[in-house]
Amino acid sequence: MSVRLVSLALLIAAWYAGSQLAGARLLPDPQAVALAIVDEARSGMLAFNLGATLARVAVAFIIAMLLGSAIGLIMGRSPSRAAWR
Repeated sequence: MSVRLVSLALLIAAWYAGSQLAGARLLPDPQAVALAIVDEARSGMLAFNLGATLARVAVAFIIAMLLGSAIGLIMGRSPSRAAWR
C-alpha cells in the first residue's frame, strides 16, 4: 500500500473519530459529507455552491494581498527601519 493511501486512510479515520467526539452537528462524519455532495450533485446545486465558495475565497485572497502589500510598503519605507542596519 502506498504512503498516500495510508495517509488518506489516516485522515479519514481521524475525521471519523473527531466527528464521534465532537458530534455530528459540529463535525459531520465523512459518510454524511459524501452523501451530501452526491445529493447536491444530483440536484445541480453543487456547481452553484462551489462557485460561491470559490468567489468568497478569491475575494478574501485579494483583500489579504492588498492589505499585506500596503503594510509591507509602509514597513519598508518606515524611517525606523534604518535603525536595524
